[in-house]
Order: sequence, then C-alpha cells, then structure tokens
Amino acid sequence: MPVCAIIAFLLYKYKNGRQNPPKKPDQVKLSEINKQKNNLDQISPDSKKIVEKKENEEDERTESDYLLGLMNDMNHSDKKINEVDDNKKASNFDSDKQKKADKDISLTLQQTESFTDVPLNKDSSLIDDSVKQLYEKTENTEKDVLLNYYQELVKNEETFFAQDEQKVRPLVADNFNRFKKITEHPPYKEFLKETLSYNTREEIHVRIAKDALTTHAVVPKRLVHAINVFINIKSNEKNCKHFKFFEQFKNKPTEYIKRLLTKRPLSFWNHNVKITEEERCILNKDEFDKFDLFSNLVLNKHGQRKTYLTQKWDFFVEEHMDETTIENFICYDEMLFSAFIMICSQTFLINDGARNNSCSYKPEIPRALYCGIVGCRFERPGIMEWALCIIDPKQNTKENGYGEIENNSSYAAKFLQIWNSFFYKQILPTYEDVLSLYEKNDNTDINYLKLLPVDENQEIITDGTPLFFNVATYKKIMACRIFQFLYQANAHGNAINKNIYIHATGLGTGAWSNIKYSDKDYTFVNEASINNKKKPAEINAIVLERFQIDCYIKFLIENYQTINNITDIDFSWWQDDINLKDNFENTKSKYTISQTLYKEDKSFDLTFLNHKILRIHFSKRNPFASLPPESTEKEIVAMYAWDSNSFPGNEYYDGFKCSTADSAAASCSMIAYLGNHHINPKGFNNIIVNKDINV
Repeated sequence: MPVCAIIAFLLYKYKNGRQNPPKKPDQVKLSEINKQKNNLDQISPDSKKIVEKKENEEDERTESDYLLGLMNDMNHSDKKINEVDDNKKASNFDSDKQKKADKDISLTLQQTESFTDVPLNKDSSLIDDSVKQLYEKTENTEKDVLLNYYQELVKNEETFFAQDEQKVRPLVADNFNRFKKITEHPPYKEFLKETLSYNTREEIHVRIAKDALTTHAVVPKRLVHAINVFINIKSNEKNCKHFKFFEQFKNKPTEYIKRLLTKRPLSFWNHNVKITEEERCILNKDEFDKFDLFSNLVLNKHGQRKTYLTQKWDFFVEEHMDETTIENFICYDEMLFSAFIMICSQTFLINDGARNNSCSYKPEIPRALYCGIVGCRFERPGIMEWALCIIDPKQNTKENGYGEIENNSSYAAKFLQIWNSFFYKQILPTYEDVLSLYEKNDNTDINYLKLLPVDENQEIITDGTPLFFNVATYKKIMACRIFQFLYQANAHGNAINKNIYIHATGLGTGAWSNIKYSDKDYTFVNEASINNKKKPAEINAIVLERFQIDCYIKFLIENYQTINNITDIDFSWWQDDINLKDNFENTKSKYTISQTLYKEDKSFDLTFLNHKILRIHFSKRNPFASLPPESTEKEIVAMYAWDSNSFPGNEYYDGFKCSTADSAAASCSMIAYLGNHHINPKGFNNIIVNKDINV
C-alpha cells in the first residue's frame, strides 16, 4: 500500500477514534467521510484528488471501501493506477454509472454525475501528458497509413464541396483543393524546402495527415461534470420537448461533446446561417433560407434593426425545433456548453494571417499551432452569455431562477444552477440584489458595471431602467477559456521540445461586445470616451480587454512555476496598451513578480521569484509574421475568435476571406479543413479533458 494511503488511514483512525468514535467501527456514513476531505491538503497536496459524491446519497460505505477508493484516486492522480484485485469492493465504492462514464471519456479523470466543488489538482501534467501522447502516437504511425489518410482527406474535401457546389464551392474557389494546392504551388513548395527541408510532395502529404490526426478539442474538467448534470436534467424533465432525445447521452459525455462539435451550421453570424446541401435534404425544409440567426428580427426602411417579434420562428430555440432539427443542430442552451470547448490544429501557413490576407501565398513562417476560442456573445438579449453576465430587470428575477434558490423546480432555475455550480457556487443575482448593492456602495462596486438602458433590440432608451454587467462572472468565463489556451500552449511546447511565443488577441471584443456603458460610473470608460474620444465599439474593446488582461495576470500568478515552455506573450492589436501595462505592474503586490524591466519596443520583462523571465509585448503584428532574430527558434501558438455554433472559419463559408478574425484565420491556414468533421473525421475522436481550472 502506498505511503500516502497509510498516512490517510492513520489520520482517519486517529481523528475518528479520539474525537467521534463511531457506534459501529466498521461503518462510516458518507456524511462523516466528506468531513475528512479537507485533511487531504495536509496529507499530500501534490497527489490529492477526491472523487465527488452525490449530495443526496443515503447509503453507507465501509471504512475499508472508503480507503480503497481514496488510495485509487491518489494513484490515479500520480498516473500510477494499479488494477484492483477485489472488483466487488471497487464496484461498491464507484457506481456502475460512474465507471461507464469514466471509460467513455478519452484521456481524462474519473467523472461522476454529481457537481460538487473539489480541491484543485495543481499538477498541470494532465494536459501535458495527453498532448504529448497524442503527438507521439501520430509520429509513430506508419508512413503508408499516413499517406492513405492524406488521400482520404483529399477525397473527403472534394465530396464535401461537391454536395453544395452551387452555393459553397464558388465562394471558396481560391481555397478549394488546398491540400493539393500547397504541394503544387511552385513558390510555396520552394518556401517549404528552404524552411523545413521538405524536398518531396510525399513529405508534405505525411505532415498534413499528421496535422489532421493531431487536431483535437480541449474541454475543461468542470464542463464534463456540467454536461452530465445538464443531460440528467434534460432527460428527466418530462416537460422538455426533446427529453427522449437527450436520454441517449446519459453517462456518455464524450458522445455529447462530439455532438456539440459537429451538429452546427457551416456559418452562424449576423442574420445569416448556412447549412450543407446534405443537411438541407435531411431537414426537408426548402424554406430553410427563410430562417436565420435573427429570423425574428425585422428591419426598418433604412435597413436598421427595429424590433424583435416573438420567438416562434427562431430556428435554434429548442421548443421550436422538431425531432429532425434537434438531431442535426444544437440549440441555444447547448451553445453555452460548446462555447467552453477549444479546437487546436497544427497547420501549414500560406501567409502571415493579416486581416486582409485574402488567401494570398505570401508566407513568412511555415507552421504554427492555431487554436479556436470562443468569446462572450452579447448580441442578443436573454441567451448565451447575456443570460450569465447581463443583469436585466426583466431577465434576472427569482421566477426565472436567479438569486438564492427557494424551491424553484423550473427548468430555467435548474439550468442556471448548473452555471452557479460551474463558477464555484457563485450565485447569479437578481436585478434587485445588484441594484441595492450598487446604490449601497455609492456606485463604487466594480463587480457590477452600470450599463445604459436599452430596449429589446439594444437601442438606448433615454429614461429607461439601467442594466448591469456582471464583471466577476465575465472574468470567470474568460479565465476558463484563456487558461485552457495557455495550458495548451505550454503542453504543445513540452511535446515538441520548443519555447513558445504566444500571439494573443481580444476575444469577443468586436461585433459581439454590443454593450452600452455608463461613462460617468467607471473611470477608464470615462477616460476613453471623453479624453481620448473613443468610439463606442472601441470603448467596448477597452473595457473587455482590461478584464481579459486580468485573466492572463491571474494565470501567471498561479502558474509561473509550471509554465516552463512559454517565454513570450504578445497582445496584438489591443486597444489601450499603456494602461494595460499598469495591470501587470500592480501584480508585484502578489509577491510573484520581483522585477519589471521595460524595453524600448513597448515590451517588458517580468522576472518571477523563481527567476523565470517572461516577455510581454503589446504590438500591431500579424499572427504569423516573422519573429525577431532572438526568437526565430520559438514556436508560435496563436488564437482566433471562433463561434460556438459554426465550423472553424464561419464567414469564410459565405465567401468572406477577411471580414472577421475567423474568416481571415481560415484564409491563411488549414483550419477550415482540419477542423471540419466531414473532411477530417478522425480528428474529432481526440477529446482532451483538461484539469480543473481555478477561476
């Protein structure tokens, strides 16, 4: 028996024998066992991992069963899992459903149906090991297998675009057959020869196949727990229109994550939705073109948004989706879950990724890791992140499930409780609670940012009731997504044995940040709008980017001892770089940064207490522009703003090559093909569950 388990046993016996001797020495109630969980921090902080329990579970467990489970969990955290000889005892401790869920998840921790707060595993090796294993497995794949998969990719690409030849293929004509084109474009072939020593087409084909097979999704551990709870709620809610449909995903989180990744339209933006011809035939809806993201939105004579109609024609609202539609598309509630999934691909690059690159062949570096991350969407009241971050007098009521739970058994209340738990028991407040707190603090509570009153189509009302922005919840959402990206970047560097240069952009700070701030109630909003004469869209970006910078700082404070592969973070095209630097300067108070050394090129070095130096840049560089001479050996890991209900590239499928960050990302790389499950189905078998993230 491992030493840690022996110590756990002795502490357990000592505490129970001295303080609360049980009436039956061989029986310990689960409620008593839970009281011992806090002692694990004193036993082995580096290897602790406690399996969550159902809060309402009434049955009793024996003392030996508890210790057996504890020992298995510790060994699991140390990656030293041994087979348990006594299968009967193991099954007594872990339910059959929990075992089934555990087997269903690729490269992950044990899952349970319950959703309780557990002490965090500070070891970042989980995602590091998973990424490294995936890369090594692909590198060890036989050459013939890789070449065969390359041919499959080419065939899948041709088939995919042929089915919708009249509507999609002409729009992406410059990129059609890109797998073949990059091996047949003479200047690009010469570039790969010079930079990567690729002398033959076959070498390029093999690398493309490896990129496809290492494409993977990254999911935070807590999201898996949240999904299990969501599926249980949906399948047990008989008033739910499609409860039978969701029953198939019980204890199958991996299958449900695949649904979140694949059951989407090609593009999902503004008032446009594009689906494939195959989906159109399945749905048997010639009138689909009448449906769009804002199909309940009518325009006035000037083409401006006028008002919202009822939601009865809204294509992605679940109650208005029939059985065939729900099978092929996720609904708005599900989009909140898919927004926490990140997709990552190693990819060839045909240009530097400038917003106006238009698929041109002007490469500066040959390859990089490109990660799609979703920002917060505030375009539409009542759904997606609006429901979590915007405090609205009509929305944030006890009847709708906000505030402290008081015997509210409605679906809306249960759904919000999932996110209360996801954010570590943070309550999503009622409007009255926030208004009272805001007035009590004399407008100084920066957890809630006052917004200007707007109507249903977000036009400002002169004498209306103000809204509030939940800063704390927004930071938790963005921290979860940004942390995933940084963990992935470090794991990638560890797997390829290179230092990492991170290219970071603002997420959801453009068209999605449709918020009207009350200037006078927030200092730097006032400075930006009056002193610098910033436009409303620029003010949105400044405010949200400052909150996102706080997430990066939090990550560095908590992880500077383990992020050994990240040497540079470049914040490109951020709005207010001077004041953002102040955020980093203030972290000295956290006793993690011993020195800040400013450079002439707007960069500065952070020296941590462990003597690690991390260089911070604020620049206007394109994601795949050449690095300075001292950084040429580093690997670039860049992000692009993805959508929780589209394929990577989004507007790219409507023929826009440079209108947004994701269409520009598709135009400079292979992400629209590697991240398309019709073309690269094997890549969607790679789901890596990251460690629990302390947000």
